[in-house]
Amino acid sequence: MKRYSTYVSAIGIFCLLIALLWVLPEEVSLFLNIPGLLLVIGGTVGATCVSRRRKHVIDVIRRIPMLFKRRHFDTAAQVDRFLAAAETYRHGRIRLTESLALRIGDPFVASGVGLVVDRIQPEEINKILQWRANAVISAEQAKIQVVKTMASFAPALGMLGTLVALVHMLYGLESADISAIGRSMAFAMTTTLYGIVIANLICRPLAIKLEQAQQQKLNILNMWIEGINGMIARRHPVLIKESMDAFIMQNEQFESDIPAHVIPAH
Repeated sequence: MKRYSTYVSAIGIFCLLIALLWVLPEEVSLFLNIPGLLLVIGGTVGATCVSRRRKHVIDVIRRIPMLFKRRHFDTAAQVDRFLAAAETYRHGRIRLTESLALRIGDPFVASGVGLVVDRIQPEEINKILQWRANAVISAEQAKIQVVKTMASFAPALGMLGTLVALVHMLYGLESADISAIGRSMAFAMTTTLYGIVIANLICRPLAIKLEQAQQQKLNILNMWIEGINGMIARRHPVLIKESMDAFIMQNEQFESDIPAHVIPAH
């Protein structure tokens, strides 16, 4: 059930909006403004493409369906293979260590083990791993900023649509009666409604989910760095696993809906 919690929440919000419209005016069709909706969505995406890299915007749009699924970082098998590599390195079996490193299935870890096997200085290894981890997190942060940018543009585009509709309405005041003016004004206000809904019920919640996923990924990267440092020191695999388990427990807190700190935007 937890795996589909986002789907359930989204359906609940949608049902709440439908119920709200049901008890509102008899003319529910007044809330349907296709041109206004297209203006808000198209304008938001277009403005975001201008202010952010188009590649990041397209990547975020493609990943939207995935954001509704609970991300589960299953690293148990990879950790076991890494510990096996650490054990062989501890006993000086370099060739076997290199072979096991390729089977881990994570390029970040495989490259880190390769640096250890090549006898690079520990300080240099840590600098390289931290640089690679920062590069991964920076890419994730760029995607978060794309969604936050959309959240900031959507209400403004909604207001723009309202102003355009109001200008059009004002030009027709001479030949319109009060009831027609009221209907036109209500129709004009729907674009503002669309902008607020898109910003606060779609973009901002998705940005929070991306931040949580980023924090989980950061925990995983730090876990691997800790494990590789233990490998450099030729620690026993049991001790390495104990230090790595702390990071795994932090990710399990996210997956069990225990509140946890999300890293702030840079």
